[in-house]
Amino acid sequence: MLAASWKYLVLAAIVGGVGALLLVRWLAVAFELVRYPLSHWKDREWEAQIGATKDESILFAELVCRVHPPIDAKMALGYMECLVIDPNCQETRIPGDFLSAQYDPPGVSGKYQTGGVVGEYEFRWYASNKRRKLYEITRRRFNVGTGDLAL
Repeated sequence: MLAASWKYLVLAAIVGGVGALLLVRWLAVAFELVRYPLSHWKDREWEAQIGATKDESILFAELVCRVHPPIDAKMALGYMECLVIDPNCQETRIPGDFLSAQYDPPGVSGKYQTGGVVGEYEFRWYASNKRRKLYEITRRRFNVGTGDLAL
């Protein structure tokens, strides 16, 4: 009788422990899924910035490191790309092969031609893990055509 109850206690402890670990893992995933949208799609380490020529026909999408000491973006994030959504909702990808390292401020940048289209552009930055699955780092919207973006 005592041996049977001991086995049930051990089994209940194992099941309870596994259940508690699964609950903690689920809460951590749920927290990350809620935290990123509530942060207005901004990452703690990386910030999307933009520069432009005087006539704003060429935009320079930049992903800048905000931590000190700065991190080398290509080493820290691996393969990266930038998705640009123009005012006409047309999506253009700037692949990682067309992104170049910059050192002041530290990060990466890519060139995008607007074609004279004025309005709100959205820049979404993505990086890959070792399995080449892309995840979003940060995003930001900019108004082009106001003259405020010139370098």
